[in-house]
Amino acid sequence: MKVIRQCFFIGIIIWIAACNGKKQVVPLDRIEAVKTAISQAKENEAETYAPLELKFAEEKLQKAKMAMQERDFEKALEFAEEAAADAKFAETRSRAEKAKKLLQEIQPNSK
Repeated sequence: MKVIRQCFFIGIIIWIAACNGKKQVVPLDRIEAVKTAISQAKENEAETYAPLELKFAEEKLQKAKMAMQERDFEKALEFAEEAAADAKFAETRSRAEKAKKLLQEIQPNSK
């Protein structure tokens, strides 16, 4: 009976330790947000005005997806965050370049 009680308590301790271990968050929502950010950048003509930044975002999104498949959620989240920043930068740069082009069309003599 004493052995059974000891095994029971050891089992409880192991179970508690396992439950309190480092929990990995699956960044599916972050990856979907990156896809949306890339789409928005493309809608703002980033393929024309910020192709390099857009390429970086798409490459990092692919790396995030690969990390997800390998169940390395921490790395996937890291790549997703970087991809989101690159996509936002591509969109911002594209808007700035379009505004610059429009300004040059309106004021052809200014440089």
